Amino acid sequence: MIALLLPCFAADWVETIDRDTQLQVLSELTGQVEVAGQRIASRHIEHPDHSLAVDLLWARLRRIPGLVTRIESFSAAGRTDLSNLIAVLPGSDPSLAPLVVSAHLDSTSSLEPGSDPATDPAPGADDDASGCAAILELARVLRDEPGFERDIEFILFDAEEQGLLGSAYHVANRTRDVQLMVSLDPVGFNAGGWLFASSGPGTEAAVEAFKTQFEQLPLSAVQRFDAVDAALIGAPRSDHGPFIEAGYPAIHLATFPQPPSYHTASDTLDVVDPDFLAETTALVAATFATLAQPVQPTPASTCSTGPAPRGWFTLFGARRRTPLRPHLNSRRSP
Repeated sequence: MIALLLPCFAADWVETIDRDTQLQVLSELTGQVEVAGQRIASRHIEHPDHSLAVDLLWARLRRIPGLVTRIESFSAAGRTDLSNLIAVLPGSDPSLAPLVVSAHLDSTSSLEPGSDPATDPAPGADDDASGCAAILELARVLRDEPGFERDIEFILFDAEEQGLLGSAYHVANRTRDVQLMVSLDPVGFNAGGWLFASSGPGTEAAVEAFKTQFEQLPLSAVQRFDAVDAALIGAPRSDHGPFIEAGYPAIHLATFPQPPSYHTASDTLDVVDPDFLAETTALVAATFATLAQPVQPTPASTCSTGPAPRGWFTLFGARRRTPLRPHLNSRRSP
């Protein structure tokens, strides 16, 4: 029976990612197009457009069917109107610790001489509108899967640029354990195809899962994947930090090295490579679809209506019918 079903498995995570929608999200968050008759100049917590960005992302999250959404409001840095946006894709077994994937919704241009965060532009296209676009697309494509045993939580953290304030608040008030947390920050700039993972304690199996998917997916823009112990880097500079400090397994996934536009008004839409962003999103989706433990579908209904779901590759130990890529830490051939 398995042999008869395997030809159905032709779906491709890379092709599933909607690049046009990701580009639209980036355009909205960076002020390239209007949102509710306005253009978002900055998502800094002191800028008046910050609330417009929060409303936009909240509306987009809530439009994805099947998610349980909530706003986690908090006060910090003299602000009383900060918000972490949380969406949960429920699994079949609530006793299992969930997977968490996040990005941060705020931005900054603090490296601009004389920058005034209340008035000056901070488009933050790479840092971290790219991560926000990835989170929204991850929620959509994973929702389209047949189902998982583990919950998957999608979180957009606020006030990351002020010292990881949103994630620190969330972790301090969290009531559930965490199987794995992955912070996407940032994931849009293509520096020679290099994607970098800073991994905390207890993430060895997750890193191997990422490496396996990197080898098997038909990637071209993402040419290199490296992982290093987070302890060798120093103090965490993204939202994985509070999770590691609380004892949760966490990984920071980012492009490397950072672009010259980092934390300036030049971090505009042209800094982001849409193909690199889409392939990074696909890599995270494929890895999470494995770690969330897919629920086995009914074979008859699966193959009678079209290709079987991607999760079955993991269930049956089968490899995708795509060529293996070169060894890790090597550049892919064009």
